[in-house]
Amino acid sequence: MTDTTPARTRADATRGRRRDTKLLLLDAAERLFALHGPRNTPLRRIVEAAGVDLGAVRYHFGSKQGLFEAVVRRCIEPQVELRMARLDELDRDHPEPTLEQAFDAYFEPVVAASTEPERGPQRSLLMLHGIYAHETYWPIVGKYFPRYSARVKDALARALPGVPRDEVEHRFNAAHLLVLMALVPQTGNVDDPRALPEGTVDRLRSYALAILRVDRGATTA
Repeated sequence: MTDTTPARTRADATRGRRRDTKLLLLDAAERLFALHGPRNTPLRRIVEAAGVDLGAVRYHFGSKQGLFEAVVRRCIEPQVELRMARLDELDRDHPEPTLEQAFDAYFEPVVAASTEPERGPQRSLLMLHGIYAHETYWPIVGKYFPRYSARVKDALARALPGVPRDEVEHRFNAAHLLVLMALVPQTGNVDDPRALPEGTVDRLRSYALAILRVDRGATTA
């Protein structure tokens, strides 16, 4: 029987199947990388979880490393765009911000990404695995982090007049590390709604602001 389906319709259907396969791989890889870390996740386990064949990885990503990079980019890019938008708002509405206003322009998008119900805890664990257990993570993140970190530090410097710039940077780096660690699900279970205990966000904000306000002279006297 002759196929009378228009060629354009068949091509669209093929592209749709390829797009679905790519998303299945990204979703499966993100979850497994988060649960077990990139090094401890065999490529065959990812394709089994995605329900596709091994050739799909080569077609869409080239290799396991290419898949890992695509997963990280998919996690990071929306966060960076949200943070940049908040910094734009801060610069427009509060050119001389308070410390709280400057910090929240950084902090609130991070919390929103980490507590997003569908994938927030999973992506927090993925970021932690990347930071500590995968040497290729930082080159990927390095393409994005400078875009907003310098602007966050600029805003904090405006909110902390009289504090040397290098000191502002040290304080922010310490606060940033605290935030990243504290927002990782403590149970290690990406499906556990108790992974981030109630009140964590408010306490974390207070602790991070305390780091940013710290007087080193007072603490070392």
